[in-house]
Amino acid sequence: LGTTTIVATLNGVTASANLTISAATISSIQLSTLYQNSLTVGVSQSLTATASMSYGLAQDVTKTAVWASSNTAVATVTAGVITPLSAGTTKISATSGGQTASYSVLVNAAIPTIKSITISPSTASIAQGFSQQFTATATYSDGTTTIVTPVWTANNSFAAYINSSGLATTGVSLGTTTIVATLNGVTASA
Repeated sequence: LGTTTIVATLNGVTASANLTISAATISSIQLSTLYQNSLTVGVSQSLTATASMSYGLAQDVTKTAVWASSNTAVATVTAGVITPLSAGTTKISATSGGQTASYSVLVNAAIPTIKSITISPSTASIAQGFSQQFTATATYSDGTTTIVTPVWTANNSFAAYINSSGLATTGVSLGTTTIVATLNGVTASA
């Protein structure tokens, strides 16, 4: 940064010009992402901050920009990585070289996942030729429970067979079987 004199000489004739070198400035910032502006709690998303420089080229300022969230209870942001915390809206901003760009974000509640399955009844004894109805209740990551339709199996189909609706019917021989319910990779047995 500073000033220098440029001198040109040809056939004994000299000319000079002053050249001032100044710091490049940022004329604007753009935020971009490969994703939508609708996020889910627990699923992070990255933003890229690109500065349009006074000399005409673009420069990535993602790591050097000052990032902020207007509602940190909904989402936080660090070096362009948005971490959704709770349902709601927030505005994410990046500031560099006196220029600011912002990105509106809608955060949706996390989709609950099945944590466990309970089979009811947990034990049963039925006479040859009779049936027993089983039900499965799923407990989700948000604490809610609901009756679900899992894939039902019996480990000893000679003693009992269980259909897709959870109705177990005695088989061709006496004995014991374990009833298994599986849904979304979660398994329970009775």
